[in-house]
Amino acid sequence: MRTIGKLLSLLGLAVPVCAAGEVMIPVIGQPSPFYGAAGKKVKVEAQAEPVVVSSEDTIIFTLRIMNLDNPADVQRPDLSELDAIRRDFQVEDGPPADAEPAGTRAFRYKLRPRRDTVTAIPAVTFPYYDPTLPQPPDKPDFPFRKARTEPITIQVRKAAPPPMPVVPLEVPDIMTEPAQTSSFEIPPWVWWTTAAAPPVMALGWCGVWRVLNPGGARLARRRRSRAARTALKTLHSLARHPPADPAAVVWCVSAYLSERYDLPGLFRTPDDLSRRLHEAGASAETVAECEAFIKAADAARFAPSPEHTGDALVADAENLVRRQEGEP
Repeated sequence: MRTIGKLLSLLGLAVPVCAAGEVMIPVIGQPSPFYGAAGKKVKVEAQAEPVVVSSEDTIIFTLRIMNLDNPADVQRPDLSELDAIRRDFQVEDGPPADAEPAGTRAFRYKLRPRRDTVTAIPAVTFPYYDPTLPQPPDKPDFPFRKARTEPITIQVRKAAPPPMPVVPLEVPDIMTEPAQTSSFEIPPWVWWTTAAAPPVMALGWCGVWRVLNPGGARLARRRRSRAARTALKTLHSLARHPPADPAAVVWCVSAYLSERYDLPGLFRTPDDLSRRLHEAGASAETVAECEAFIKAADAARFAPSPEHTGDALVADAENLVRRQEGEP
């Protein structure tokens, strides 16, 4: 079965090889982000309750995906990474979804409007893999399709401002006392302290803000962690169906390094990889290790008598990913 599936794949016919009910999704051609969904004519629907709220209320937003072949493998979409939603809403995980029919997966979120001018929850695009479609070598993204929800119109009422407290007017004693001349002189250090205080306070506030709002660092760590999980899951899938295709291993590592170091596009040669890693600020040890792996992978793919097999490349690739993430 594996030999026939491989032959059909080389001919551009996408016949997924399944083991124990698992859907084999190709690594090559996957869009980003991709949540691991597979099925024929997958549909996605969105619901929101309530749709008339104030800027302090929370909307329960439900995303339901249907016609799935692998509902248990579908990952929860991170709506906070979608610019159209993050711009208008604060996003939190919602309560667990109720039991769904076979082939269906649902996720719930809590959305809070950021402004009272928000008028709709934007449409959500959900990519999936259709195993009934071919995957031509010149168009590997052909079997990857997209389902899309409809925008949901909402109404955000302005919150009533709190009443202003009544504060009695107090007149300082100095305003009622006669003016007196004074020979008091301000020491020079007071002037120096007054001049230095604003920049020191500004720097201190920047430090406090970065501690209280570690959004950029958290998003970067989340992106790296997600890239590592995706790469390791793909490598484990390749290892379960030997012999592993060296080209698929190279594509998996390429996608991981591109997202891990935020490289501009996929590299073509080991020298190109080294240059881009240097520009991204990677250490010399990391650059050397990644370049050596790509050279070994090229030898396994194109050399007449390669020293490394595809299965050995899978193990080397997994060790490389784990070392990049600081794992022993």
